[in-house]
Amino acid sequence: MKKKILVAVDDFSEAHIHAITAAVTGWAEIVRLPQASGEAVYRNALAASHICIGWPPAEWLFNTSVQLLQTGSSGWENYQHKGLDQLPAFSLCTAKGIYSIGVAEHAIAMMMTLGRALDINVLQQAKGHFDKIAIPPNRLWVFQGRTLLVVGLGGIGTQVAEIAHGLGMTVLATNPSDRKLETVSYVGRPAELPNLVGKTDVVVLAAPLTPDTQHLFNAAMFARMKKGALLINVASGGEVVSEDLVAALKSGQLGGAGLDLADPENPSRLAPTDPLFSAPNLIMSPETASHAVDTTAASGGEDMWIIARENLKRYVAGDKLYSLVDAKRGY
Repeated sequence: MKKKILVAVDDFSEAHIHAITAAVTGWAEIVRLPQASGEAVYRNALAASHICIGWPPAEWLFNTSVQLLQTGSSGWENYQHKGLDQLPAFSLCTAKGIYSIGVAEHAIAMMMTLGRALDINVLQQAKGHFDKIAIPPNRLWVFQGRTLLVVGLGGIGTQVAEIAHGLGMTVLATNPSDRKLETVSYVGRPAELPNLVGKTDVVVLAAPLTPDTQHLFNAAMFARMKKGALLINVASGGEVVSEDLVAALKSGQLGGAGLDLADPENPSRLAPTDPLFSAPNLIMSPETASHAVDTTAASGGEDMWIIARENLKRYVAGDKLYSLVDAKRGY
């Protein structure tokens, strides 16, 4: 009896299905399911499937036959600490790396928006009147010659470093393992972060969420940062304590912040009364850093299907999977 591969992703084509089918010829059959299917329908499909390509809630994976979940996300926060590592013979693979360019450019765009007071310009434009005097001089930066610190030199962090270096910035970084890049002047270990944040004008968070990075940027870390520095988070909402961030912005310790993710809820799910909405010099995006149009970096783009096809081939052959999550390491 053939095994079943559940494809619960809406933006796929016949070519994608053909490529996946070819990767597992004779080994499994493909079952399609609309991404927004109801819980009962989705759970029934999972119960009969050996592999799933999609984003089912973690709790739906228990008491099923699923042994491999291939998501189209670069992170795995929605599946972390949910007990999936206790499931026998279960593997989770992400699409880590395929969104790196778009997310890095988003981070730099946030930095530029804050450093050139473009957020103030937009608000004034909406009111139909510009007031140059209302733009604080400390919100009009020249980035060339300034220092940027990247926390995490994975795919996103590496791209951020490359762009910042191209702008004439000095780039520092922290990373758990040795990395030598021409674009980075110094790479320190995570333990050096408290000292490095005091030497930099911009901090970009690009590290995965782990027990070591959970709430890493709190009141104590903000106090160590250079007064007036910018913080950009395109990594995980859980790495920044929102209450402490708001306080640092209100006090002027931080000159500005850009968030594509937040804690405990991401921007798109924040209540209208959440203090983040009224915090000064803060810009947010509704988790769109990884979204792009008409490029292979687009969400659900070709790269995701290339990874899925490759991992299916490797799984059938018993080879090492690409972007396999290591629950103990946290990424």
